[in-house]
Parts: sequence; C-alpha cells; structure tokens
Amino acid sequence: MQQRFEVMLETITDVFWAMDLDGRFTDVSNSVLSVLGYSRSEFLELGLSGLLTPKCYDTVRALLDRSTDLARSGRMDPERGGHLLLDQEYVHKNGDVVFAEVTNHFLFDAKGKPIGYAGLIRDVTQRRQAEAQIRAMTEELELRVLERTEALRDKEEQLRHAQKTEALGRLAGGVAHDFNNLLVVIQSYASLLLMGESDAEEVTECLQEISAAADRGADLTRQLLAISRKQPLKPRTLNMREIIQETVRMLGRVLGEDITVEMDIAPKLGAVLADAHHLQQVLLNLAVNARDAMEDGGTLTIRAYNHDPDVGLPPQFASRGPFVVVVVSDTGCGMDAETISQIFDPFFTTKSTGKGTGLGLSSVYGMVKQSGGEIDVHSEVGQGTTFEIYLPQSLKKVPTSREIPMVKAHSTRTRTVLLVEDQKPVREVTKLILERGGFRVLDASTPEVAIRFCEEHPGPIHLMLTDVVMPRMNGIQLREVAMERRPDLKVVFMSGYPDVSRGDSDTTPFIAKPFTPESLKSLLRAVLATTEK
Repeated sequence: MQQRFEVMLETITDVFWAMDLDGRFTDVSNSVLSVLGYSRSEFLELGLSGLLTPKCYDTVRALLDRSTDLARSGRMDPERGGHLLLDQEYVHKNGDVVFAEVTNHFLFDAKGKPIGYAGLIRDVTQRRQAEAQIRAMTEELELRVLERTEALRDKEEQLRHAQKTEALGRLAGGVAHDFNNLLVVIQSYASLLLMGESDAEEVTECLQEISAAADRGADLTRQLLAISRKQPLKPRTLNMREIIQETVRMLGRVLGEDITVEMDIAPKLGAVLADAHHLQQVLLNLAVNARDAMEDGGTLTIRAYNHDPDVGLPPQFASRGPFVVVVVSDTGCGMDAETISQIFDPFFTTKSTGKGTGLGLSSVYGMVKQSGGEIDVHSEVGQGTTFEIYLPQSLKKVPTSREIPMVKAHSTRTRTVLLVEDQKPVREVTKLILERGGFRVLDASTPEVAIRFCEEHPGPIHLMLTDVVMPRMNGIQLREVAMERRPDLKVVFMSGYPDVSRGDSDTTPFIAKPFTPESLKSLLRAVLATTEK
C-alpha cells in the first residue's frame, strides 16, 4: 500500500508537500521541479518565505498562524481535517511568478493533536493568463462597442438634425409662399385704393378682399401656433357629443353629395376639457383630408366612446387615461408606411401643387397635443385611413349646452382706457378702434409714459390695455407699478406672443394679436362690467 501511494504521489502533476506547524516544509514530491523549477532539496530549504511573493507570504503566514492557534486550542475537528483552499503566488526558480491553487489539510497524530500540514500545489498560471486575456479582450470589445454606440448616436443625432433642418426649411418656404400670396392681395388692393380712381362699390370690394386676406393670414398664424402647440387655449368642459354633431352639420357644405357621413356615439360619452374651436378644427381638417382621399366618393365614419381602462394603449403614448376616444375613418385610397411617417410634418402634403399647404394634419397633431391628448393613425394602401384621437376626460359633469352667456352692452362714453403699445401703427389703429367704440383713450408709447399718466392724469383711469413684450419694462412689470399708483385699475394684456409667461396663477384677461375690433371691444366691456356688479 505504501509503495502504491508513493508511486501515485510521484506520478501526479500537482506538487504534494508536507509542512510542520512552524511553516517549515518537511517533504515535497518530485513534480516540484517541473512546476517551480526547484529540486526537492532546494524547495525544502527555501521554505514559505523564500517561495512566496512577499505580499502573498504575509497573507498566508497570518492565515496559517490563526489556523494553528485554532488547532492547538482543541477547536479543530480532526475528522474534518481543517481543509483550506488558497490562491497563492510562488516565485519560480527563473524569477517568474507562478499562480497556484493550494489545498491545505491539517495533519493530526493518533491522539488528535495537530502536527502539521499537507497539501497540493496546482499550477493555474496558464488559466489565469487566459482569464486575463479574456478580460482584456472583453474590455477591448466593450470599449469598441461603446465607441460604435457613440458613433451611431452621433450619426443618429446628425440625421435628426438634418431632418429637423429639412422640416424647418420646408416650413419656412411654405410660410413665405403663403404669406407672399396674401401680401400680393393686400398690397395690390391697397395700391388701387391709393390711386383714388375707384368708385364706392370698388372701394368696398377692395376693402373686403384686404380684410379676407388678413383673416387668411390670421388663420395661417393660428395653424403655425397649433403646430408649435403655443396657440392660446380657451379650455372648457365640453359635451363631445354636441361638438361632433355640430361639426357634422357643417360637413355637408364641405364634403359633397358623393360622401356619406355616419356617426356612432356612445350613449354615456364622457366630457372633455378642451378648446371647442380646436376640436371642431381637428374634425374639419380630418374630414377634408378624408374627402380628398375619396375622389370617387365613399363613407366617412365618426365614432366616439369612453376608453376602457382595461384595454391597452399604443406604446408610444405618454399620457394614460381616462380618455374619450374619437375615431375618424374613411374608405379612401389609404397611405403607405413612408407617407404615414411624415403626415404630421409641417408642409408635407401628398396633394398636387396649389391644392394643399400641408398644414392640415400638422395643425391637428399640434392641437391634440396642446389639449393634453394623443393621436394615432392606421392606414394601408387601398384600405382607407383611420385616425384615433384620445382626449383626457373631464371629471366634471357633462354640460348640456355650450352656449356662453353674453355680457350686456353698456355705455362706455365715460370709460377711460390707458393704451400702452410701443409699435406706433398698432397703437394708432387700436386707439381708433377704442375711440369708435365709445372709450376715452390715453395712448402711451412706452411704459414710462403710462406710469406718468397714472401719476398725473386728473381723472379716473378705468382700465389699462397693455402690450406684454416691450423694451426696458414688460407689461407684467408695468401692471405692478401702475396698480401701486391706482389700486382699482383693471388690466388687460395683449400680445403677438401667445406663449408669454404670466405664471400659472395669473388670471389677468388676455387677447392675442391679431384681434378684431369687435373681439377687443367685447373683452374690454366684459372686464369693465365686472366692476359695476
């Protein structure tokens, strides 16, 4: 048995060793020569301190000391043998570091007293080197992937920038084209009037065309603001059933006799908090697009229902219910995937030149998003198109009528309005509108002049109508200064920038430019009426 054990010991590739409790090697197998380069006598003479790297020796020595103390105290179970598995670093005879896994076992005498250690040294240098190479390759691969990802992000950003630039270019070109057409109409008719050769009927016609062109310019501006989601809203709790029914009544004049309109509205449709004009404009724009897609006639279907919260929403939606869903479907020519990806882009149109500005669907998208809603589209070539509009439900009771109580007209002859506007043409025409409406007007070209009026005007100033964006002092700052001098002063803001920041809690009445004489006078009368109740 002893002979067979010795033969086995000498044939294994791992190094077998034995050591006393003081850390001196007492025996080692011949394989030490091939693993560490030392002869048996050299290995035994060097001991742990000469074989291990300094850092490794300190760690192993401390561990062996603790283990020896544990064994000598009688707390080491001889049956278990005090097995230890350590990672160690040996110094090869040629000076190289050999990484090894070392198995340690306590040796006990017949009485269970620890007398030393025995174990195996297994050379794992090649494995460690391979692991190191794999780690290095992995790190290099991760670095390359990161670099490639960054490069792809850069290219994606460049593509996004190029697409944005293209869209802005298309937008600028379309705006310039449409406004130039409007300016041609306005300038031409104005020039004819200035010649003084027109009779009364021709003067009236010229003025009507100028007014119509200005209205079209205002509509174009509203569409652009809807695209940018900065059109001023007048949200109210609305009965969506009435909005749809009223819009469908108007569609008869738009769609033609060869298109049938069908409605399917849920009996207990929820209310929505939105701008009524916006919603009607959304439905009209979708109907007009549907009409153009059904050149040979067809069916336009408008459905409305309350979204079931248990039914999932399209993954791209940022909002999460509850919603009122309005579905507008047609039986027209449909669209391919490439067209669908662009339909909401400003000035993108599939219609021939002169038959569409490309603002219809982009303004639909802007108005829906501005109302806090979402829009989705489904279409296939030859299979028609379906738009799904998700509008946030209002928790308020569904109103039965959308009528707005009218403010009774009252005499404004004794009402004094302080008009503050830094643009002279706008100030002069606004003053003319107010004076013809029966107001007494104090016009100020700057906030400083307006403040002097507040300090020095001997009579009452009932209301201040002020532009918001002005040099040196804006309208919001002017309001604070003016009301320090006249605490009872009513204030109305006006601006061509409908997104001017007045704060979420600011309830100051506001009118967006351009405005009509009647809308301006009506607003001022309504504000003044609140002081007389």
